[in-house]
Amino acid sequence: MEKVIIFGVGAYCKKRLSEFANIGVVAFLDNRKLEENESLNGIPIYHPEDIQKIEFDKICIMTGYNHAQEIYKQLLGLGVSEDKIFRNDRDFFRAREQKDIRLSGKHPGENDHVILVPNMFSSGGVRAALYATMALKMLGKNVTVISPSNGEMEDEFNKNGADVIVSSDISEANSQLWNFMKTRKVIIANGLYFSYLISELDKLENSKVVWWLHSGKSFYSIYYSKNDFREIKHVKVFGVSSIVCNDFRTQTGIGKIGILPFGIPYESNTNSEEGDKIVFALIGAVMPVKGIDIFIEAIKNIPEELRSRAKFYIVGAYMEKAYVSKVKNLAKGIKEIVFTGHLPHEKVIELMSKIDVVVSASREDMLPITSIEAFMNEKMCIIPDNIGTVDYVEDGISAKIYQSGSTKELSSEMVWCIKNPAQVERMKKAGKKVYDDWFSMEAFSNNLRKAMEE
Repeated sequence: MEKVIIFGVGAYCKKRLSEFANIGVVAFLDNRKLEENESLNGIPIYHPEDIQKIEFDKICIMTGYNHAQEIYKQLLGLGVSEDKIFRNDRDFFRAREQKDIRLSGKHPGENDHVILVPNMFSSGGVRAALYATMALKMLGKNVTVISPSNGEMEDEFNKNGADVIVSSDISEANSQLWNFMKTRKVIIANGLYFSYLISELDKLENSKVVWWLHSGKSFYSIYYSKNDFREIKHVKVFGVSSIVCNDFRTQTGIGKIGILPFGIPYESNTNSEEGDKIVFALIGAVMPVKGIDIFIEAIKNIPEELRSRAKFYIVGAYMEKAYVSKVKNLAKGIKEIVFTGHLPHEKVIELMSKIDVVVSASREDMLPITSIEAFMNEKMCIIPDNIGTVDYVEDGISAKIYQSGSTKELSSEMVWCIKNPAQVERMKKAGKKVYDDWFSMEAFSNNLRKAMEE
């Protein structure tokens, strides 16, 4: 097996690392200051100047477009042969499996509607693509999903009537795949990941191409280069919220982008549980961007007499050890706070029967599925003013909105809920109407049809 070094252990690497599960990764390199014996998934991390200590065959740069060129030059300066360096993971896998194509489903090479997804792992953006295939099915369309890698979501797509093509090279250079794509009626490129492909897709005048974005500004340093394209003539661009759209305009200089929210299929736990305490929950991985610390600090600001009338769930996988330790220390001595750790999706829906209010404290979130699931299950939402959900609610009517990062304001909103249970019940019903109007599969199908017709 080839011995491979990955350069970079940041956000891009961690998002794509599972694709290297069957590759012989022997080491990571990173330019930042490293802790002694630092590792990732049990594999050591070295400073680039230590590369001579490592026996390897190939190096794959995994830092995002904007840093790849300078790292490429750095490696050449360290004496690494040019033919051993791959500037991104697409080039790496393309060289390993040139033109490799695998199909699953009933008619993957015949369907007229195509959705491109960056991977087959269960992230918010990929699940949005799954729901899009279901919405297209409601419109009588058959869908082929194309991904550069396989994963657990492939079965989910197949179960919901979509066919799948897995090809390591999704580009014009892969003539077999491109000949199929350029004769499709509709192509939906799902996510900022496909910015590298937009110039090629823009040439397909006989296909309607929709570029559907879910990511905010922090992702542009990972996935987008200003060399990807200068203008868009035929591709129609949509974002799931105004925040996504504004970030796109700022980063690319292209002003024309519409809003296309996703929808989710209805599922609800009808066994509603009524207790003597009002139950709040923050649902999301325990990591800084989700603002668990903001939530806990706000809870600490609630007077003890009122806090004793409530319960606070923190539901999500423990992603970053240091941060988990930090927030658990913050929560010490507050018996009303319960950490559940990771729960499977069906268990989260079960837990909804105990929850009254779903809270977001995210520092950045384009359109969190958790708030939509809350509306769907007739739960009240408290949300910061910096997330995409604010586009679809009315403050004080269908949700409570507070200033992002303000523990004082979040605390005040939770105190209001504790003191006003009847008003909470009213807002729960208003929130369900938000789901029906904007995020039901019927609404999604209609919005998706309009986007394809524009």
